[in-house]
Amino acid sequence: MKTSIAATLAAVLFAAAVTPGFAADKLDTAAKTDIVHRLKAQGVKVSGVEEWSGLIRAYVTDETGRQTMKLYTMGDLRPVERR
Repeated sequence: MKTSIAATLAAVLFAAAVTPGFAADKLDTAAKTDIVHRLKAQGVKVSGVEEWSGLIRAYVTDETGRQTMKLYTMGDLRPVERR
């Protein structure tokens, strides 16, 4: 039983490590605060950010008051258009 739990846990950890979409957030608190301030300066109503596969995933409030997710480029914070 312990062996199967350990094997399952190892498989889950391995999958998380090699899957780019589930990569750990690499931004520290200061970087996140800076990005939030920069997005707010652009007029974005942002409540939080995190790094996601080389992009910034921002949680924003739209015109209707709903919270949505938007993606921005890492350096210059340009919106990423979904296709």
